[in-house]
Amino acid sequence: MDRLLPEKPATEWFQAEDVSVTRGTKVNEVATLLPAAMAAVTECAARMSTEATQLQERLRTLRLSEPLAEEVPALVLALDAEAVGALGVLKELRPATESGYLNAADVLRVLTEIDARMMGTLSSLVDLSGRLEKAAEVDERCEPAFVLVIEAAGRLLEGFKPAQAATRSLRDAMARAGHGA
Repeated sequence: MDRLLPEKPATEWFQAEDVSVTRGTKVNEVATLLPAAMAAVTECAARMSTEATQLQERLRTLRLSEPLAEEVPALVLALDAEAVGALGVLKELRPATESGYLNAADVLRVLTEIDARMMGTLSSLVDLSGRLEKAAEVDERCEPAFVLVIEAAGRLLEGFKPAQAATRSLRDAMARAGHGA
């Protein structure tokens, strides 16, 4: 059972009301939510990287007016760079946590920072979609780019919700367990 449960999100099987959660017990809410939060943030970063790569490929074929012709690819590249950076940190986070080098509070700080950085980049993408929409009203060549960017932003924001919720659940569980967060 211990091998199967980590593959499912903790929210699908963990019932905090049914189990007394204390430090040192086999079933520990923080110990359960910690890998779940890392997995959710990793999934979000991977989705962001994939979406940025696809967006870069699709935008190459489109012609945009200045200054959007430079701004759009630069922002999509920044989106990809943020995702790749987050994935690199997350790759190192799991072994550092499992070895005991980082405690739950350290991991929460890292996950919160990654969440904030990804949200900042997504916010820039949403802002860009607004500028593209205004540009499309004047220049119809901007319409396809607007559609691509707004759809990608929507998918990424939806994909960000589980990561943000998992990080919030971990923060709340740490507060309940008396961990300094």
